[in-house]
Amino acid sequence: MKKFIFLALFSAFFSTFIMGCSGKSVDEAQKRELLAYTQKFQQDNFLVVATYLNPIYSQENDQNDDFIISVYPQDAQILIESLKVNESDENISAHLLNDDEPLLKKLAFNSPWTKYYKISVPAKDSDTLKLEFKATSESSQPHQVLLVFQKISRSLYWSPR
Repeated sequence: MKKFIFLALFSAFFSTFIMGCSGKSVDEAQKRELLAYTQKFQQDNFLVVATYLNPIYSQENDQNDDFIISVYPQDAQILIESLKVNESDENISAHLLNDDEPLLKKLAFNSPWTKYYKISVPAKDSDTLKLEFKATSESSQPHQVLLVFQKISRSLYWSPR
């Protein structure tokens, strides 16, 4: 009888453990992996968090390098005309994202106290991507932001398979 009870408890525990592990969604795994491609810049009460999206959320035919940038405080703004990637400002596409943007749900974290921008540039043939821009805020002085991301081969991009 003790063996039966032990076996039943062990089976219940093991099946709960397996179900708990397999119940994690691919989206959650992608969000955690995305943290490896996230950089931050902080000075005083000013914070920028930028994420390089391509290694996790790239399309096969995507010819751009894409970033999501969040700025805090909420009154902060990125000066779009100051955006550069690898010291080039050519063909940069940037726009402010709405709070209900589906892309924001893919981030590992988001906050109602920040503004989010999506930045796209033609893919750079480089080992690193240096994203730089100026940002202003009513509550602090202007900031010159520089974030460096390690670029990886497309063959190493994350895949749920």
